[in-house]
Amino acid sequence: MGELVQTSARETPMDGDFRMMRTTADLDEFGRNETTGSDDENPKDHLSSDLKPRLPALPKRIDFFITPEQLEGRRVKLEHFFQSLLNTPLWREHPETLRFLEVSELSFMGELGEKGKEMPLQKLSGRVRIPICCSQNNTFCDILSRWKERWILVKDTYYAYMSTNSSRIANVLLFDRDIKIEHDRRYSVRHSRSIVVRNSTRDLVLKFGQQRDLDDWLKYFQYVLSTSAAQFVRPHPYGSSFPVRDNVPAKWFIDGAPYMSAVADALELAEEEIFITDWWLSPEIYMKRPITEGERWRLDRILQRRAEAGVKIYVMLYKEVPIALGINSHYSKAVLTSRHPNIKVQRHPDHLGQNIWLWSHHEKTVIVDQKIGFFGGIDLCYGRWDDHLYRLTDTGPIDGSLTAADEKEPLDPNGGTTPTSLRSSLPPVKEDAPPEEVELQKRPEHRDTRSSQNISAGRWRMGQPFKAANATDAQDKTQSAGNMSMAALVRAAQNKAAEDKPASTDIMNMAALVRAVQNKAAEERQPITGRPSRPFGRRSISMPAGRSNNVNGPHAIEAKVRFGDDMVAIHPSHKKTADKKDSPKFRRRTKMLQNAIRLTRTTSQRGPEYVPANTSDETDGNATEADLDKMNIKVSGRLWLGKDYCNEVRKAFSTESVEKPDDDQLDRNEVPRMPWHDIGGVMYEHGARDLARHFIQRWNACKVEKNRRDDNYTFLVPKSYDTCDVSPSILKGSHSCRTQVLRSVCSWSAGLQPGKVEDSIHQAYIQCIQSAKHYIYIENQFFITLDGDKRSVVANGIGEALFQRLKRAFMNNETFRVYVVMPMKPGIEGEYGTDAGAAVQAVTHWNYQSICRGGVSLCERLEKLGADPWKYLSFCGMRTYGEIDGKLVSELIYIHSKLMIVDDLYAIIGSANINDRSMLGLRDSEIGVLIKDREFDDSMMNCQPFRSGQFCGRLRRRLMKICLGTWNDRNSDAAVADAISEEFFHGVWNATALRNEQIYEEVFGSLPADFVSDFLKLTDWGKKQHLYQTEASEAKERLKDIKGYLCKLSLDFLKDENLTPAFRTRESYLPSYFWT
Repeated sequence: MGELVQTSARETPMDGDFRMMRTTADLDEFGRNETTGSDDENPKDHLSSDLKPRLPALPKRIDFFITPEQLEGRRVKLEHFFQSLLNTPLWREHPETLRFLEVSELSFMGELGEKGKEMPLQKLSGRVRIPICCSQNNTFCDILSRWKERWILVKDTYYAYMSTNSSRIANVLLFDRDIKIEHDRRYSVRHSRSIVVRNSTRDLVLKFGQQRDLDDWLKYFQYVLSTSAAQFVRPHPYGSSFPVRDNVPAKWFIDGAPYMSAVADALELAEEEIFITDWWLSPEIYMKRPITEGERWRLDRILQRRAEAGVKIYVMLYKEVPIALGINSHYSKAVLTSRHPNIKVQRHPDHLGQNIWLWSHHEKTVIVDQKIGFFGGIDLCYGRWDDHLYRLTDTGPIDGSLTAADEKEPLDPNGGTTPTSLRSSLPPVKEDAPPEEVELQKRPEHRDTRSSQNISAGRWRMGQPFKAANATDAQDKTQSAGNMSMAALVRAAQNKAAEDKPASTDIMNMAALVRAVQNKAAEERQPITGRPSRPFGRRSISMPAGRSNNVNGPHAIEAKVRFGDDMVAIHPSHKKTADKKDSPKFRRRTKMLQNAIRLTRTTSQRGPEYVPANTSDETDGNATEADLDKMNIKVSGRLWLGKDYCNEVRKAFSTESVEKPDDDQLDRNEVPRMPWHDIGGVMYEHGARDLARHFIQRWNACKVEKNRRDDNYTFLVPKSYDTCDVSPSILKGSHSCRTQVLRSVCSWSAGLQPGKVEDSIHQAYIQCIQSAKHYIYIENQFFITLDGDKRSVVANGIGEALFQRLKRAFMNNETFRVYVVMPMKPGIEGEYGTDAGAAVQAVTHWNYQSICRGGVSLCERLEKLGADPWKYLSFCGMRTYGEIDGKLVSELIYIHSKLMIVDDLYAIIGSANINDRSMLGLRDSEIGVLIKDREFDDSMMNCQPFRSGQFCGRLRRRLMKICLGTWNDRNSDAAVADAISEEFFHGVWNATALRNEQIYEEVFGSLPADFVSDFLKLTDWGKKQHLYQTEASEAKERLKDIKGYLCKLSLDFLKDENLTPAFRTRESYLPSYFWT
């Protein structure tokens, strides 16, 4: 063997330093391959030899004859050779050059960190299953072994291998706490230069040609494991795969409105990739409301814009069992992937192949560029958008133009209807057709004013400027603003803008359009004064259509609607309301016309300075007519459109209904929506990198299982932790925290090797409860935890941890509180006491068994100690009320949060419920984040000065103020500061909850109720007329005494009944652990 030559490579295109060891024999072989390589190795090798740049010759003298004096000259010649090689693009990019220099496509890519170690090696193909016979020197088994050459690379926190022919990534494996690099005895006999690299997901067997290479790689593995990868191979608290991160910026969000708005803003910042995981994702969900810019803030349109900008988008959805759930992930995937090729969606698991029928992927994360990571309990789907007002009704105006999305017979710009003959002559247009296709299929008189040439040439695209509408056409067709629909007013505003601005100027945004409409209306008529009366209810947002609307006035709009062969005029002077004697179709159109009238009038009333809410800082000023004309809905007074107005307690979603997003799920004039309370969070930089690392592991595992040979789905690689800084402007309002990512994963959910399970969320809950000193505040969708009875099917230890901590407080006479806020009833369709309500009763059964029934519940075990449970415990839910078309209505506020705050100092926010499904790790996959404060405020605890964390303490105080209805009262900050004082716990919190629940029972007969102890009483209670039905005015007076939303949980409800599924019901065939 020739002498070893240490080579250092540095070149501008690759921007990096690295070292490698080569012998002169390697150099000789490289020189021969470089000049005699086959034509298929490099597309430029077809050039004739006289056209190829010449390389200086390598030293040819045999090493044995080199004297010490000649070594320096030999070094200079070698350096000159490599400099010439790397300065010539043809030779620099030659496959043999890259192979010799150990360089691949991932060596110097973006934020992937330092180059690392890489070279072609022999890899044992397939998932390794080595028979025991191979532990001997078995030539037959060795011959059958499938060894293939692969390009192996080791980076800062992962290792991977690629095809040597196509540079296609074949797998990415992460360094983790299970990593082992060793000689395997089953190969050491015949292949002494082989090693096995094991992690939590698979074994990788590598074979080296020379002992020198093996030793070099083993040293580099040890170097990486002791430096950059050490953060993942060391044990971490709670058995997590992720370390505790210090000084991570983080924020919290209460409810879906601020969360989705922040997610939308972050998505717009994406430059390279977006990762999304959801239990359910609705592509048509609006992320910002009210809707003032068409579909700009609709989720699928946001993702489409980023995909068109070159951002790669990866979405992982839970693949449901269709007969059990109607969330229709197949439809979600179809819609998203149709928007752009850069959007990739994987659904998992395939239940039949893996025999996984009962468990789901329950995570909810959005990660942008691996720098911004959202987490929590909020799916980007129907029904999740809400704010602290928790409105029950949404019957306001939907669209002034009343387009085809709302009516089968759309109104024309003049207030009439499109003639049937004209509609029949229009060619059909696909539902998701691009705007240019829609325009080209219209008649010329209805087509956009821009030239057909521009449209046909593809120069009309959303977000691009265009020539303004022809001003002369607007002058010829000018008409009174009082007789124009909103669509016509918008077009008139655009025409007016064309008169005042050059044709090349970009069209104004929606806010400017609204102001232009107002200015034009002001020129042609006197502004209408006075405001319409608001319906009764603390949290009503818009005037319901129907008899409560005042649509009279000298400038009211008259419109005609075709019903069969008749044209029916609707005029405010008629005072026509939706009469029950009219047909449903007539009533629906009547209300829509009144909504259109009101939308136009209220827009004009507010004056030219009015800008719609939440648009001044959301509009980029470059909205085009394509942005507006493409949309069915231009400006909506509704917050929940179509399927988004839902109440899953009253009516669950179905697979078919989800495919019609614009159709209402419920009758808005009869059924209130179910408000949704939830918690989300975001963290940046290193914390976001950890969330992305979890996503990458899941994505790659799913690809290996389902799409290994499909190049449309690529393997993902984690970015370096050294390059994850975020702009200070993005971090505004965040708190510096210590964070740690927690998970519930196993082999089926994250590709771990059989038998490996991570339940770090469960362990973190238990240890945080055990270490609590003052209080524990829990918001959760479930409370199913029975550890007092070892025979129980419930196995998680949260209930036992709570009992032991409360037992310690009782024994030591400590002041200690546990707050639990959970739904008043499960969010499942069905009524108690009916066959359809078997699932509701089953979940209720296990909740009550954990709290107060069955002999081993939390309260019963405390009572056996001689302690009063209610000195320490509080179980509450949330309700609200409102008015629909003059009728009082009430509904529970569904608690979907997955939150625990301890002592104002640390919190767990994530997707995990308090039950076995989420906590054990073997069932549903979950993600959570443990957050500990590093910044503090002066506060009080048990009437003593206390340093309260800015993240956890402020979140807890805000939540309590919302529950108590004092969110706008700054003077109430002091009232909620001390979470454990006797005055607050019993005098404010519990007293408010009890009083509110009593009023709801008196006015609405709300269920669950303590005095309804069996099904007979339940039946009698359902037949009773309640105050809101008999004395509406008295009921309204009584409701004024309600404070906030907090209500006491009725723990004696149906206490004399067995709530487990009755024999032969569909639910009775499911195992008990399905409900836990």
